[in-house]
Amino acid sequence: MTQKEVLKAFKDTGALLEGHFELRSKLHSDRYFQCANVLRYPRIAEKLVRAVTREAVKSGFSGNAGAGAGVSSGYSVSRGSSDSFMGVSFRR
Repeated sequence: MTQKEVLKAFKDTGALLEGHFELRSKLHSDRYFQCANVLRYPRIAEKLVRAVTREAVKSGFSGNAGAGAGVSSGYSVSRGSSDSFMGVSFRR
């Protein structure tokens, strides 16, 4: 997926919110990604997870998935890349 396609998927599912947001870090942003909203649309979520998995495998990425939507996404990425998934973390 291209960057434009990814942003469109987030917008179309209501996962890219625009406005004024104070983040946990106390920084401010005009955009906020509510990734859990993408998971309401399994076909779109699957496309996004496949794209993330491809990039993660290419770069040798190993990282953590946050609570909530991150658990499902982390599981899906690890499933697609044959990495093990440990709670809210996945590793090679």
